[in-house]
This record gives sequence, C-alpha cells and structure tokens, in this order.
Amino acid sequence: MSYKRATKTALQWLSAQPCLTEATFRSTREIADSAKRLPDKYDVPAFVIKALREAIGLRRKVHHMYQELHASSSDVSAQDNDNAHGAFITRLEDTLRVLQLKKTETQSSNKCRPDISQGEPSNNQNHNRYALLGSRVTDHRDKMKIAETVLTAQLDEDCYAQTQTIISDNDRLFVDDDLGEWIELSLFRSSLDATLDQSNKYWTASANGSMPLCLSAWLSSFSFYEVGRRYEKIDYDTLLSKWTENRMKQVEIQFQDIPGLQSETRRFTDPPALSLHRSLLQLYRTLQENDKTESKAGKHEDFSKIITPFSQDRRESYVNDRLAIYQMLSHMQQLLVSKRSIAAIETPQAPQPICEPLLPLFDKLFRNKGLPVPVQMIFGMEMLLSSYKAYTWPGGVLKRQSCRISALTFAQEVQKSFSVAIHCIQRDEDSISAINLPYLQNVFDGLEGYTKEVCFDLYYQAPWTAGCHMVEILAVAMFEGLHLCCNTGYLCAVLHLYNALRSTDSAFRRIKLFDTLCTIFQDKLFLGVLCTENFSSHFRRAMGGKLTKKATLNPNARMKLSKPIPGLSKRKTSSTRFSYFLDLHIFGYEPSADFWYLNIETKSRWRQTTQRERDDGIRRAYSSPLALPLGKIKENIMQEFNGPLPVARINYLAVFVFAADCMEKLCMTFSAVKDKTFQPDKDLGFNIVDSLLDQIVAHLRDEMPRQLLPYWRPVNNAKNFFNSLDRELSLEQFLWKSAI
Repeated sequence: MSYKRATKTALQWLSAQPCLTEATFRSTREIADSAKRLPDKYDVPAFVIKALREAIGLRRKVHHMYQELHASSSDVSAQDNDNAHGAFITRLEDTLRVLQLKKTETQSSNKCRPDISQGEPSNNQNHNRYALLGSRVTDHRDKMKIAETVLTAQLDEDCYAQTQTIISDNDRLFVDDDLGEWIELSLFRSSLDATLDQSNKYWTASANGSMPLCLSAWLSSFSFYEVGRRYEKIDYDTLLSKWTENRMKQVEIQFQDIPGLQSETRRFTDPPALSLHRSLLQLYRTLQENDKTESKAGKHEDFSKIITPFSQDRRESYVNDRLAIYQMLSHMQQLLVSKRSIAAIETPQAPQPICEPLLPLFDKLFRNKGLPVPVQMIFGMEMLLSSYKAYTWPGGVLKRQSCRISALTFAQEVQKSFSVAIHCIQRDEDSISAINLPYLQNVFDGLEGYTKEVCFDLYYQAPWTAGCHMVEILAVAMFEGLHLCCNTGYLCAVLHLYNALRSTDSAFRRIKLFDTLCTIFQDKLFLGVLCTENFSSHFRRAMGGKLTKKATLNPNARMKLSKPIPGLSKRKTSSTRFSYFLDLHIFGYEPSADFWYLNIETKSRWRQTTQRERDDGIRRAYSSPLALPLGKIKENIMQEFNGPLPVARINYLAVFVFAADCMEKLCMTFSAVKDKTFQPDKDLGFNIVDSLLDQIVAHLRDEMPRQLLPYWRPVNNAKNFFNSLDRELSLEQFLWKSAI
C-alpha cells in the first residue's frame, strides 16, 4: 500500500465516525483533535492502526530523501514544503498515539466484561466499517472501463481488510502534498514516454523490414486507445500547469529500477515538446479562418524535407515539427469535410467506425472549442509525429519509401483477390455461395475507389495513417475470407474428407497445406477436435446439421444427426481468439479480461480461464506501466504474422477459391460424373463427401469391412484426387505478399 492510500484509508475512517461533526479536515491540527474527541474506550479497527503505521513509516522515508536532495539547494519554497510535510507527519504520529490508547482501553474493558459475547457488538462500536472508499474497481461488464465505486465491507476487528482493488491512474494524480504530486507526475510522464518509446521501436523495425507495417499501426492504435481509457479524466491543461510548476524546483525524479518506465525519448519531459501540440492545436481551432475549410487535401508533399530525425538540432527540429503538425491538422480537418475513400470499406456499426484514431477526437474538439484537451489527443498527436520520425529516419538514415505507396500496393493485391473470389462464385449463379456476392462486390468497389484516390499530402503519407488503412483493408479481407471459408462449407468438406483418409490409412500421402489448414481451422470446422472416428457425424455437425429424432417403433431408435446444410453453417465467422489482431480491431481495441490474462501469462488462446484468472489479468494489466503488457502483446500478435500458423497473413479469399476448385475436381474423379450422369459442380461435392464419410464409418464398425476399406473404389477415387495435387503445396503460397 502506498503512503497516500494508507493515509487516505485512515483519515476517511476517522472523518466518517458518527460522533464527529466535521466530515472534512481543514488543517492538520483538526486531524489530531478529531481523534481526541472520540469517546473513551472507542473501538478502533485494527486496519486503521495498521494503515496509519504504514503511512507514517513510508512518509518518513520519502521526507528524508527530499531533505537530502534540498540540503544544498537555495530554493526556499522547497524547504518550506519539506517542513510542512514534516509537520504533517508529526500530526499523524499524534493521531496514531491517541487511537492506539483508545483501542488498548477498549480491549482491556472487554476482557473485564465476560458477559459481552464476541458475536455482539458494543454500543459504541462503529456500524459503518469499510476497507477503502473512493477506490476504483474493475467492471468487466462495462467494456473494461475502470469505474469509480465505493466499497463497503464488514471487517473483523482483529484483521486488516484483504480486499484487492485496482487504483486507476486518474485517482493517484494531483492529490495530497507537493512531494507526492511531483512523484505521481513523474510516474505519469515516464509511463507516457516509455509507451511512446516502445511504439517508436516498432516503427523503426517496420522501416528495417523486420515487422509488418500494419502491425506497427495496430500496436500504436492499441496504445492510443489504452491511454485514453487509463487517463480519461485528465485534461492536458492541468497536467501542463502542474508539470511546469514542479519543474521550477529543479529536482528530477527518475525510475531506473522499475520495469516499463525506462525510455530513450523525453517527449513528455522537456517543456518545449510538452507544450508543442497543445499550443498548435489550440491555435488552429481558435483561428476563425479555419472555420470554413474547403477540401484541398491530397496535394503531394515531400515528407523528407519536413520530417526531421530525433538526433537533429533541437531548435531546427522544433521549427519543422511545428510546420508538420500544423499541416497535418489542416489535412485532418479537410478530410472531415470531404469524402474519405477508405470510408467505403469501414463498418459504421463498429465501436470505432473510423480507422484513423485521431480523426473523431479532433472533430469533437474542433466542433466544441470549449472542451478541454484530453491527454489522449496530445499523446496521439505526438505518436503521429514520432512514428513519422522513427519510420523515415531509422538509425538516422533517410528512408524515402512512402507508406502511402505501400498501402496502395496492398489494396491492389487485396482487390485482385476479391475479384478472383467473385468470378469463382459467378461461374455458377445457382451456387450456394452466391448470397455473398453483394458484400464482396461492395468491398471490391470500395477498394477500387481507394486505389484511384490521388492523395499524397503529409497526413496521408504518415506511417500511422497509411498503416491504419492497411489494418482496415486486412481486417475486411480476413472477415470476408473467413466467412466464405467457414460458412459456404467447401473448405469444411475438403478438410473433413482429407482428415478421414489420413486417419484410416497410414500409407496415405500427406499434403503439408492440408495438415496446416486442419490445425488452423480445428476450432471453427472440427468443433475443437480432429476426429479419428465418427467422421460423418462430425462433418454434419460442423456443417450446421442438427440433432433430430425420427419417429419409429424400433426399440433401438436413437438420436441421429441430420444431413449437412451446405452454405448455412452455424459456425460463427468472428468467434473470439481465432485472431487477436482481428478481434481487437473489430471490437474497437477494447481488450477483454481473457485477453489480458492469456497475453500476460503467455498462455494458449484456446485455454478456458476462470473468473479468478480474469480478475488477476485485469489487476496486473492496470497496476503496471502500459509499456510492460504492450511488449508481451507485441510478441503474441507477431506470431500471427511470422509464426508457424500466421493466421493474420493468410489470404482466406484464395483459400476459399482453392477449396471450391477442389470440390469441383473431386466430382470429376467419380465414374458417375465421367459417365455424364451428373454435371461436375462444386455443390455436388457435399453429397459425395457426406456419402463417402458415412460409408467409411460403416466399414470401420466390423472387422471384415474394415479390411476391405483400402480396396473400396470410392475411397480410392478420393485418394486419387488428393494424389493429383502437388505434394509440396504449402501455406506460404496463400499468404499476402505485400503485407510486410
């Protein structure tokens, strides 16, 4: 427990006693006087005594530290603050002695009165005991926001409350004495600098080619929204005023031994950098000439002449930084009055409908010029500029590659895959997958407009802006591709047939691509288990078949599975944990309790968590600097791009087209098709696969049919189909080429 929380616990208990008339203390003298006014033999809970002891001990240590720092200083105000803090500690010691005396008298009195049972409270016992007031607890049902509540608990008088609470960073700022305020401000600043430094390293890695550009943008957006949640109630004007006031004392506090608080940058420490974005934003939104802005965004600007490296002379860099920020603010406002082409593929119903995180907040501040500027906005503006510097000048060397070009190249690759998927479905207008055509066509048209948009201003070329566009495009491609793979059933049928053949024949020729796809889609298409028997039942369930009971007089009648329903699979495309990259983007970068625990503990994403584990994950996430969990999240999400199962880099549209072609070719391997009894059709493959799996299960029930299974012609036809495929087919052929 920190000395502030310990002090707050004891003083809140004291001020809440019904025998005292004052609810607040106007001076330190009133604290000791209030303790003296309590009745003799008053029952003082043990946790109050313990909290006061902790507060006094910790305050003594901090007081001595600052006395040593100010010993050689001529700052009179600093010495006055030290003296005031020492006097405050003395008052707390007086209060502790009074309360200890009253508790001792109460215990002695109770020992002399055996008629009072332990279960009966004495007449003067406090009936409104509590552990902590005004603390912040986590409410998972309120979208993981830390809400302000009052905790009331009946405590045993001989033990200290063990209630675990999560104290928000909002609750720890700008309270108590000047010393505590300066420590909290330094902690707050160090946390922001460390988070920003972490983000800059990601952008440098992207510039060097060791991290996908869209992943750096995803992590930056996650940091931006998380800063907004953690420091929601802190306005930047108050922060700037307090920071400037304390900096005049010329005492700097650093946290060298605390993980997650070290950084190479000081963008939130130096006063010029601290006030840069605030002054420019306020200047821009107060100029009347900016109230009527015409859409002029898009004009090409050479970012290499404006964006300077971190190592450049501070004075020259400061001028360029002001120019860059002001121009990007102008471009952002112009975009708000024009039609953004990327909006055609954004989801209006999503928690964050605009993929560029700064735009909604900037629009809100510009429309209502009286609103205070939140810390989140300033942090986002600095991240926009710092990411530009880190990506454009990795290691101090200029990188001329425009991120806008990278985003357009990726958009063209995705658009081509949508075109191929549309043509695959259009080959048969009566196909079960034709219902998806309008959605695919809308995305295709949106990408067409995006790739034709001529927009190369400073803001659109910013790495974070272009990276956010790539994140949105990749998320749309993943969502629509997964929908086709999981809901049309073609991939489900092919994988279930392949799994049945490899499970029943040890000599079956394995194909690397299908082995990998079976593992990736184990949860979505195999109900979590790669079956080794009852293949038909598992296939029908995965395809959306329901349990039905036929009316019959047969005493052996049992529940049976209905036939598969092609194209109407009940499996959800957007089920959680398939890809954290996709899930958090869809749900507005609001992590669940499961997400925090599994990422902090580096556990499998499919592992079920208990309520205690979820609470522990939330507590650990919000009780540590953001840079710590951000580093672990980066390692886990990185596996979705460059790991053995790169689920975020897979072109699921191409996988769908491949599965549809496989179903069509499967029909051709059977004699009925060759005899023109049936026309080759990918939808006909469902009946073929269902019949094959049903017969395989029937053969496996008895020993004699089991021995004949390797010679059964339909099974051999299916094996011939897989043998005709390239054995070297691998997942690498179905990965996006320009996502890195």
